[in-house]
Amino acid sequence: MDPPRYSLFLDESGDLGFSPQGGSRFLVIGFLATDAPKRLERCLKRLKGELRIPRQSEFKASSSPLDTRIRVLKELGALPLELHCVIARKELVWPNLRLVPNILYNYLARTIIVPFVETHHPARLIYDRRSAKIAGPLLSFEDYLCAEVWGAGCPPGSFTIEAWDSRLHFGLCAVDFALHAVFARYEKSNDRELQPIQPIVRNQFRIWERRRGR
Repeated sequence: MDPPRYSLFLDESGDLGFSPQGGSRFLVIGFLATDAPKRLERCLKRLKGELRIPRQSEFKASSSPLDTRIRVLKELGALPLELHCVIARKELVWPNLRLVPNILYNYLARTIIVPFVETHHPARLIYDRRSAKIAGPLLSFEDYLCAEVWGAGCPPGSFTIEAWDSRLHFGLCAVDFALHAVFARYEKSNDRELQPIQPIVRNQFRIWERRRGR
């Protein structure tokens, strides 16, 4: 098996719930892709040390002040990365997909991952093993994605998936900050955090976007 050309770090921002009592209006799922994963990991490890965040503490966007988030995002914007993401306006999600949130997650992840792997394999995908909600009732998340990739014509062995604890992987830390910035753009109409990483954004695929005139 050839070594992966690209490493993909997958995460989400927003929530999968559809309760009328609360929750986010948007759900963002995306990945950072890089052919230099060690460089990315060294960058986040250095930043965590410079910011004096305890070694065992999780380095997350949601628990970091704005100036820290901006600093991290500026560093990410200067690295050899690509950010691919899909944004769902939850009020427009098809009713049948609301019933089983893991199917919605799988569907959205497939929308951006498969086209990338088709043209950039061999690749490996790393996701947070604590995201148990993405395990499906029939196929596991990993089996589902591998089947979709192979169904698109990629040879067996050209795509691998690894589950990590996000507290232990700086690549997952990086994508958390990036997607937090995208989420702020749609949920809060705030572009400030997205601007530093605009150079690495390759797509913001808006699914179920409301048509004009409706």
